[in-house]
Amino acid sequence: MMNWFRAFLIYDFNISSFYLQTSRDIEFDNEWQALLKEIKLQLHKQNVLEDKLLQMKSNFGAIRGKFDIFRNRVLILISNQQVQEIYQNELLLSIYSHLYEIIHYQTVLVLVISQINTTELEIYQKYEINRIINKYEERLNISNIVTLSLPIIHYADMDQEQISKLKSLTCVTEENIETLSRCKQYTQDGDQKAFKGFLMYDLKKQYFLMLIRKGFNSDKAWVEERSRIEKFILCRQRQQTTILSMSTSFAQYLIQYDSQTKFYFILLSNNLIPHSPQYELLQRIRSFISSESNFQKQRKNEIESQYQYVLSDIIDAQERIYMKSKYRHFNPSISTIFQQKIKIYEMKKQK
Repeated sequence: MMNWFRAFLIYDFNISSFYLQTSRDIEFDNEWQALLKEIKLQLHKQNVLEDKLLQMKSNFGAIRGKFDIFRNRVLILISNQQVQEIYQNELLLSIYSHLYEIIHYQTVLVLVISQINTTELEIYQKYEINRIINKYEERLNISNIVTLSLPIIHYADMDQEQISKLKSLTCVTEENIETLSRCKQYTQDGDQKAFKGFLMYDLKKQYFLMLIRKGFNSDKAWVEERSRIEKFILCRQRQQTTILSMSTSFAQYLIQYDSQTKFYFILLSNNLIPHSPQYELLQRIRSFISSESNFQKQRKNEIESQYQYVLSDIIDAQERIYMKSKYRHFNPSISTIFQQKIKIYEMKKQK
């Protein structure tokens, strides 16, 4: 199912930088980086400081920005092209109303974790922003309000070449998607896994357990990374927020404290994939473990021997779901089908 609201981020004129980049279905690849450069260019071209508004279109969708005059920042929402401006504005206002009450939004401090710049706002608020977007989209029941109204094409009015072109464009099958997902290679380290691994942290005993590796080795780099994760958790264990997120050059991390089991659940994903699939997988894992009544009474080796294999299967299944969804809805060659349908229809009208 297509997301009508696809991503959110903030541009801060005070530090000339983007932060709190959260995505529901857009990968953080080279195309995304190119988009950030274009947004930054348009922020100055459109004189947002005076007009208090950013509007532009891109391959990812409609882009709308709300200027925060008090903090000298622009809150930017990326939506499907079909979403009306009134709904974009309402959602931006909801996000702004939420952030304005957050202390980390009032004064944004840039931190460096594993040579990656981040902010406390990103660490604590990515999940909350996704939650606000999801809730608004559900409440709006946008599938009943926004419709992709393509014209009906009558083959009888078209020549053979146009018909053949149209059929070739629309022949997207499950086999095509499977082939595409097998052939996909990420631009960084070759054929990476979307979800790189999972582990848990026992706050009381202060040790890790249930390590599941999908896209990395247990080498010196991982030992250093694991130490960094532990320090990150211990520094924030007294915070009210139950879901934390951070990115390093090694991976994206989604970290959730489970009050029932008294463990932190830690999901590792590659640095390209959106945030929503990560939240979905982490909730599946947490739901499965929390349902096991004897979990807290078991020892480390008992937990790992009983649950590690099952959790590995859950991660693999979610990886397949993510790849199929990605290529069904968001691969460029597929996502442009409807646009090309319209072009053919326009060709027919001009005859």
